[in-house]
Amino acid sequence: MPTAEPRIGLVIRSGPFQGRSSRDQLDMALAAASLGQRLLLVFRGAGILQLLAEREPAAAGLPKGLAAWGSLPDLTSLEALVNAAEWAQVGQGDRPLSLAVQAVDDVEIARQLALCDHVLAV
Repeated sequence: MPTAEPRIGLVIRSGPFQGRSSRDQLDMALAAASLGQRLLLVFRGAGILQLLAEREPAAAGLPKGLAAWGSLPDLTSLEALVNAAEWAQVGQGDRPLSLAVQAVDDVEIARQLALCDHVLAV
C-alpha cells in the first residue's frame, strides 16, 4: 500500500524581520515545498504578523518577500493554522492576509502537529 507524501509541520513563532535573516521561516517553507513535501504551517504569537498582506518592508529599507507566503499553495499541498485566541489578541482579524488560514484552538493544533512526519519550530 503506497504511503502518503511526508508532511512537515512548521511552527512560525517570530515576527517578520526579527531573525538574522529576514525570511528564514519563509525560505524553509519554500524549500520544503520545492521538494514536494506537504506542509502544515502553524503561526503563533508574533509569527502571525508574517501573514499580513499589506506590510511594506521596503518603507523600512528591508527586502520584499513576505508576500511569497501566498505562493506556497501553488507549490505544494498545505494547511495553515493560527491559534484563534492569539489571532484575536493580535487584533488582525479584519486585515487582508497573504495566505488563507484557519483559526483553531490549541487542541486542534496539537492534533494536526501529531499527524506530521517532522515538526520544526522556526
